[in-house]
Amino acid sequence: MNALPMTWAAAVMGFSGLMAQQLLLRELLIVFAGNELTIGVILAGWLATEATGSIWARRSRVAGSADAEGVHDRIGTAAVTRYLRVTLLFCASLFPAAYAVRLIKPLLGISVGTVAGLGTAAAASLVIMAPVSLTHGAMFTLGCAVSSRRTPADTTVGQQPPAAHIYILETSGTLLAGLLWTAALIRLSDPFQVTAGVVVLNAVVVLHLSRRLVAGRTLWRSVGWALIAAAVLTVATGATGILHRRSLDTLWRHQSILHYENTMHGNIVITENLGQHTFFTDGTPAFLVPVPDTSLVEPLVHIPMAVHPHPQRVLLIGGGAGGFLDAILKHPSVTEIDYLELDSRLLRLQHDLAAAVEERAMDDPRVGLHAADTRVWLQSQRPRYDIIFSRDHDPDNLRSSRSFSKEFFRLAADSLTEHGALVLGFPALVGHLNEPLQNLAAGVHHSLEQVFPSVRAFPGDAHSFLVASSDPAIADLDLEDFTERLRDRGLLDAVALPWHVEQRLHPRWHPWFEQFAAGGSRRVIRDFQPRALFLSVAHWSSLNAPATARVLNLAYALNPVLLMAAVMGALLIPAAALNRFSPDRRMRVIPAVVATGFTAMVVNLSLIFSFQILVGHLFGWLGLLTAAFIAGLGVGALRSSYLLRKGGGTSSYPLRLLIRTDVVILLFGTLLLVLLPIAAPRIASWVPPALLRVLFFPVILASGAVCGAQFPVACSVFARADDDSDRAGGGLVYGADLLGGCAGGILGGIVVLPLLGLAGAGLTIGVLKAITVVVLIHATRIITQEARP
Repeated sequence: MNALPMTWAAAVMGFSGLMAQQLLLRELLIVFAGNELTIGVILAGWLATEATGSIWARRSRVAGSADAEGVHDRIGTAAVTRYLRVTLLFCASLFPAAYAVRLIKPLLGISVGTVAGLGTAAAASLVIMAPVSLTHGAMFTLGCAVSSRRTPADTTVGQQPPAAHIYILETSGTLLAGLLWTAALIRLSDPFQVTAGVVVLNAVVVLHLSRRLVAGRTLWRSVGWALIAAAVLTVATGATGILHRRSLDTLWRHQSILHYENTMHGNIVITENLGQHTFFTDGTPAFLVPVPDTSLVEPLVHIPMAVHPHPQRVLLIGGGAGGFLDAILKHPSVTEIDYLELDSRLLRLQHDLAAAVEERAMDDPRVGLHAADTRVWLQSQRPRYDIIFSRDHDPDNLRSSRSFSKEFFRLAADSLTEHGALVLGFPALVGHLNEPLQNLAAGVHHSLEQVFPSVRAFPGDAHSFLVASSDPAIADLDLEDFTERLRDRGLLDAVALPWHVEQRLHPRWHPWFEQFAAGGSRRVIRDFQPRALFLSVAHWSSLNAPATARVLNLAYALNPVLLMAAVMGALLIPAAALNRFSPDRRMRVIPAVVATGFTAMVVNLSLIFSFQILVGHLFGWLGLLTAAFIAGLGVGALRSSYLLRKGGGTSSYPLRLLIRTDVVILLFGTLLLVLLPIAAPRIASWVPPALLRVLFFPVILASGAVCGAQFPVACSVFARADDDSDRAGGGLVYGADLLGGCAGGILGGIVVLPLLGLAGAGLTIGVLKAITVVVLIHATRIITQEARP
């Protein structure tokens, strides 16, 4: 048995793993309202269970050495058989996992449109992904066993291990999957068709590897052909479509689905009830058509429009055109409305539906429909606006949280005329008050006050909004002035003012809001420190998951220095305890590996978050970004493996190289995350969006390479310390790396990045790795002194 049977089977393994991961991640993001904080939790769960599967497979001991050809043949046959069994289990787990994602909310009794807590997201995603990731992790270890054909004489220092060969091939498949997913499959709504394709690829692997078997070849060839036939028939007979529709009906129970679609920007669902259509984006309701929510539309539009003496140019950012364009166009002075949506498909679907129900506002010559990013639009050289409506009322994901940062407020202020006003949506402030919402109100209000001289709040029981302007008229607007201005514009005759408009103008509301916000934390909200997203998650957790909310509130209340210290303690204390199981406890390698796993995940999540903040296209590009980082890990591992072979003659070389890799990780991780918030906005202001997306990939590839270089070096250090290191040392290094990665996904993604920001995360990495570098240098000196005659 040689490595050739796994040459392309390993590539299929990598392709299948990323495809399954991204498919489940896409569906989980839709179910959990597109909240990017869940990405770290989901990836941590995937990492943990995949490593568990790999460790389980190692215990089968099919990859051991042998001293006779017959024994080699038995080992190779056992390895292939076990690999085929696990491949079959992997294929069998895909369809149930894809279906189970859409059962989460119905089973937990969570209605569509309700944001689930992070604890719920973590537990549900772990249970659903476990069978897939466990078996895929086992496939890697067993694949190494299939390609392993070594005798004791071959296991000399400097030999290229089978794992390196498999890892390179798996990485190539991962890259191909990332390209295919981003280019085409992300927009495929039917996940079961993608699953069927993955099953077919793995069935071909079964047929290919079964040729290497002496006994059982016929059985496994039959299994392979049966898998192919089942997958093809499932697609050809429309069974995948049936599974797709039934799972959607279960998720969207009591809803009549008119349209379901995935785009590069997210998921769009249109439901219909008695002629009324509701648009959902990523599982949350966005707007109604054709009859709008007048209790929301009329106050939000007419009050800010009445403040301006003569509004002409208006910008409407997201949130749907239904009702808003009609209300804005009623003001006779309006000459131009620019309506922006990031997703061109959402614009097209609105326009088509408006034409079907004979709504003419979108076809008004004064209205311009634009599929564009808000930041790019405002940074372009255009005439200034009199009113800017930002319709993101809740910072429940990174895209919407961009509308609640000081950077956005400054950009909006620079795009307004002298008497212009920014209208900012806000969560309901009547009936659901809690500590996170208070902190959010305080942070947003304080950030607005740093940009605009006048800020006034208009609380409501469904949606609230704030109006910010350089003109103090907004603070003096009362019911009498408002009604007089509407009458002057022919919008109000003898008809009484609707109550839902009148009550928003009550003079008690703004003092109440200021008093409410005064009790919260007045921390400024910034793009690269998305506290608004963290507080939104904590707010919804207070309503749906109180235990999770208490933990989040405690984290928010901590001083940043104490928070940083708590995170490092949560990493280093378990790492020090884990180091007691190492072949040579004096080396202190395990804390360094744990810190590197943490750094890798935090850097990866930082770049993913930055991509969303700067570009706004994360939903469609996540697969390729993930594949690029994994490819970087492989490049780094290959480079360090080459250095080990080149300098492997001395026993101290791996220790010195380990320290060098730790220093490089320290410098690269710290500088990247500290400088990125400073440099990225400046680069984004003059680099076209398409080029900006391209620039992310060499950075994320380099990040993966820097972090991936340490793993083979740490394994080599243990190999010098203990002859049984493959079992005692290699598995320990793998577990330590896993521990750090999981901590990075949970602590880094949920707490460090939102609360400390990218710069704070960079400083945390710097201090953490500085500690491990000092420990490694000290341990190396002790070992060197003891080794001297």
